[in-house]
Amino acid sequence: MEFNQREFLLASGQTQEVPVTISLPETAVPGGFYGTVTFSVASVQPEAGEDAKVVTRLGSLLFVRVPGAVAAAGELESVAVSGKKNQRQLLLGFNNSGSIYLNPYGLAAIKSVGIGEDRELVIDPWYVLPQSSRVREVTLPTDLVPGIYRATVSLNRGYGDIVDQSSTVFVAWPSPKIMIILGAGLLLILFLLILKRLLFALIFIIIVGALVFASNAFGEVASSTNYQIQTDSLNFAGGFSTSTNYEIGDTLGELGTSTSTSATYNLRAGYRPMLESYLAVSAPGNVSMSPAVDGSGDSSLGSAAWTVTTDNPAGYTLAIKASTNPALTAGANNFTDYSPAGAVPDYTWTIATSSALFGFSPEGTHITTRYKDNGAVCGTGALDTSSSCWDGLSTTNRTIASSTSSNQPTGTATTVKLQAATGASKTQTAGSYTATLTVTALVQ
Repeated sequence: MEFNQREFLLASGQTQEVPVTISLPETAVPGGFYGTVTFSVASVQPEAGEDAKVVTRLGSLLFVRVPGAVAAAGELESVAVSGKKNQRQLLLGFNNSGSIYLNPYGLAAIKSVGIGEDRELVIDPWYVLPQSSRVREVTLPTDLVPGIYRATVSLNRGYGDIVDQSSTVFVAWPSPKIMIILGAGLLLILFLLILKRLLFALIFIIIVGALVFASNAFGEVASSTNYQIQTDSLNFAGGFSTSTNYEIGDTLGELGTSTSTSATYNLRAGYRPMLESYLAVSAPGNVSMSPAVDGSGDSSLGSAAWTVTTDNPAGYTLAIKASTNPALTAGANNFTDYSPAGAVPDYTWTIATSSALFGFSPEGTHITTRYKDNGAVCGTGALDTSSSCWDGLSTTNRTIASSTSSNQPTGTATTVKLQAATGASKTQTAGSYTATLTVTALVQ
């Protein structure tokens, strides 16, 4: 590592940028390299009457990845909740069993089992060194309505767009003030019952229940900037139960459910039967890429757009896959599927001199975090830089766009840019190369 400035004066409240140049030898083996840039902070001179300076050292971690054959392997090991009401933490245990550092990231959905509201927390990327485990702490909201909650974590491993999912259940208790009020109320009820004042006891129960739980009694469609209640009712309850083999949406206390039809109407009676989502996706025509790849160092471009429209309040997902591996073929000849240098797509198209590659780059307002960038790196930030974040196709679905809300009636377009290119010393066998891509839209 080289520094163009090794020592400088810094007054109170000032900042200083220190460029660091990292040079790797040509013999560097593929894998991850890690280091620390350490700054020593010392006063210019000792305070009056002191004989020694106080030195403070600050360290900043650096991660450098050399492209090549590395073993990326890891998984979400555990999900737990610890702490008290105002310091409650969601603990995520991740194990990296590979040979390269990983940057897992994802979302945590906090779902109420009863009357509380649902939340969604963003899990920012963090690093886990190879052959090690690390626990990430995510602070849970402190204003949850008392009740039982299920925290479901969807964590991207940081390579191959593989997502682990695990959940845990925790209880949000009422504040001590409410507990004291309820305790005092129960004691008073017991006293009144003992005195056989049943009428007064009944009136007291009704008043306390109205005061404590009035904020949770809604009988109409409600929404805010953070949530939307699509359907609600006061006379029954329901919830979701899932495992690796099934998913059940159950209800309690309903009467007169089922489907009724006639020549003029169609009635789906009941709490869950009334939910029905609309989903439509456009079908673009075949893509003819141009110009033709006539020799070494050539590239051919094309694009197709899919517009997804849905009234589903939870949104949709859009995924792409190829019918063959590799995707672009002509008889026995083919272009190799593009492979990014790391766990996330390459910000710029990169090709070796002796290679022939075929890849894609999605663009649109609903593209997933994997294809967003910060102007220099993909998989982070909120930008959608044109013709950036190049990835490779496979025969497995890869999610390229998603939303968490309805977008009718206009819908949202996602454009997939395609590129086939040859390296400076690669001469590709002549032929008519084709690829069959399948794009699937699903409601969430």
